[in-house]
Amino acid sequence: MSQDDFDLEKLKLLKELLAQRFDELVETYLADCAARVAAIARALEVGDLDTVCLQAHGLRGSSRNIGATAVARLCAILEEQSRAGSLLDGQRQLSAIEQGIAVVSAILRSHL
Repeated sequence: MSQDDFDLEKLKLLKELLAQRFDELVETYLADCAARVAAIARALEVGDLDTVCLQAHGLRGSSRNIGATAVARLCAILEEQSRAGSLLDGQRQLSAIEQGIAVVSAILRSHL
């Protein structure tokens, strides 16, 4: 994932609209990412596809809202596969999501 997989225009708009609350949005998003990734990891360990689906859905939405389009796409794949009960390689997918979030985190923190 690269900066090309991030909607910088959306980020700029959010920063303008939220002004001083933008920092709070970033910190809330990153904390939510960490909690959802941890919940997905636990759910994958026990084969709880309903929880994987729910958490991936939430992470997809918040990522899309903040401009993290690549992370949102990865979450959509995980969500769809878990919903269908045919999760191909959940750990690998989760790893890709975590890597995407690391890139997103750096991008977001550079705009604080």
